Amino acid sequence: MRNVMSQQDLKSHIRSWINRNRKFESDLGDIVVGNLIGEGGNALVFDSPFAEGVAIKFLAESVSSPPSTRYIRFLEEYRNLIRLVSTGTIVPIYQFGIQNMDGARISYILMERCVKALNDFYKNTKLVNADEFGGLLERLLEILEVVHSANIVHRDIKPQNILLRSNNEWVLGDFGIAWFDPEIYKRFAKTEGNERLANWGFSAPEQVRRRAYKQPTPSMDLYALGQTLYYCVTGNVIGGTEHPRFSQIAPALHQYDSLIENLVRQEPLDRLQTVQDVRQFLTERQANREQNEDIHEDMKRMDKFVKEQEIFDEALR
Repeated sequence: MRNVMSQQDLKSHIRSWINRNRKFESDLGDIVVGNLIGEGGNALVFDSPFAEGVAIKFLAESVSSPPSTRYIRFLEEYRNLIRLVSTGTIVPIYQFGIQNMDGARISYILMERCVKALNDFYKNTKLVNADEFGGLLERLLEILEVVHSANIVHRDIKPQNILLRSNNEWVLGDFGIAWFDPEIYKRFAKTEGNERLANWGFSAPEQVRRRAYKQPTPSMDLYALGQTLYYCVTGNVIGGTEHPRFSQIAPALHQYDSLIENLVRQEPLDRLQTVQDVRQFLTERQANREQNEDIHEDMKRMDKFVKEQEIFDEALR
């Protein structure tokens, strides 16, 4: 019989059980549960002295028969992401298991504990350095390129889900609502294309509107990428057509204004569609800037030549 406790009740149940027990058995040996380090809508994350740099993510859902959609998605997050761990672009995951907590069978994932999330990194100090911005942009494009090449749309790109590993590499976490191409991945739980998912601030508009699309596309993640980058610079997301541009508030980043505008366009077909489109866009803009700089230098040299000629002519006169 399915457990009737709400998610909030289950979270309290998990906390209470952990406070009383502090450890549980697994195939890898006894796992000690440390302090609560994160909490989402349907999960709790604790650190662990089990091994250096380890965290445990508990799903606030009791495993029942038949299994719930939340549990199946949680299991999918482990099953379908194993192939991406070796790419170094997602949070490393080590083990999936189920622990009986006073009658509630709670599933968990043992994974690497990251240093901090992107929103914490730029919480007090905003991202206004051009080299730093360019490095972060390139890393996030690399991550999305790997994910999209695997026929996965994350659908929940936001600063809280971009995590810094101890090796100073950014990785992507929390694939709980990701879309996996059913042509490639066996679907254990069906997620409708028009289902309202993720968050209001960073999600593409079509994710907010019901029946707005038939199938998730990479441009959804690129929209969220634009909002994420804008957030790191300003502390806010773009809402509507009126918003401060980088050229106004972070002049060193002015060359990225056109990129952000293209990424966060409201109509899906009007924005950049793939990571390759973004790279091409950046390459073309860079080429244009270099061409303009060359023209500017030529004009300066011409001005200098004209002035020297005038001085020479005056001397002759």
